[in-house]
Amino acid sequence: MQRVTGFIMVSLLVMLGVPTYLSARQGVSVPPGWIKHSFSRFIYHVCIPTNRSTIVYAATEAGSFRPSGVFVSNDSGKRFKAINRNLPERIVKGIAVMSTKRNCVYVALSEKGVYRSCNQGKTWGAKNKGLPVNIRATCLSLNPQAPRTLLLGLEGGELFRTVNGADSWTRLAPVSGDVSSIAFDPKNLHVYYVGMNGGRLYKSTDAGATWNESQVGASSDPNNAISSIVIDPITPSSLYLSMTSAGIWKSFDSGATWSEKMNGLSNPKINALVFDAKHPLTLYAGTAGSGVFALKTGARVGFSYPL
Repeated sequence: MQRVTGFIMVSLLVMLGVPTYLSARQGVSVPPGWIKHSFSRFIYHVCIPTNRSTIVYAATEAGSFRPSGVFVSNDSGKRFKAINRNLPERIVKGIAVMSTKRNCVYVALSEKGVYRSCNQGKTWGAKNKGLPVNIRATCLSLNPQAPRTLLLGLEGGELFRTVNGADSWTRLAPVSGDVSSIAFDPKNLHVYYVGMNGGRLYKSTDAGATWNESQVGASSDPNNAISSIVIDPITPSSLYLSMTSAGIWKSFDSGATWSEKMNGLSNPKINALVFDAKHPLTLYAGTAGSGVFALKTGARVGFSYPL
């Protein structure tokens, strides 16, 4: 899952099965201070092109629930409309937006591959050149430092990259497991991080030609996936990752070693992490069932509800 800028949208990403909330302010309580912007109970993905953009894209993964698919708002989330015309599937596994072209949006569909729209979803075109015919997508991420570069993760550990805005895809070296999250080093275009189920993390320093594996935490439960990887915007050698059932972990050495960072968090089920774009020392964590917490990364105190 890529970094979300502008509004603090963590709850949109993670509070599944409950109404959707949006906050445009840092330092508010949950749910007081959060404004309800609900159009579907199962929002899994949110993307905002730039810090000052009023455009918000959102997508669901639950194709059997209505409404589902891809949605856009042009008024900072007050109203959303469906933009699913000629999309062959509504189970969306990833969404990405070019910061330089706000109307260009990419989606990874569970079984139909990648589709792109450059007119804010009025029409969509398949962008699957180089991808397998039988695809099972799991996540999609765009490199904010190179906005025509995207990585697509598949079930079984397959990874594909495009450097031309999805006009064509190239297979990278595979990893083991199901890809659950992807992150890009903001200072080095050749460094990628890929999170997997079972708490496994892969790092590449050669743009995906080779990978080094590490195990984060003691749990190798295949149901425990690395749900989010974020890189400290102030200190890029510091990384945080979250797991769906094993909490939050931090690395001070670009992923070589990890330590648990749960002080103040009682719920180990973490679905999303995001740094505040305007206040980069603040890290937000979205939990499964306990709301949103904030951490001052430069302080020694633990997580707390935003105050």
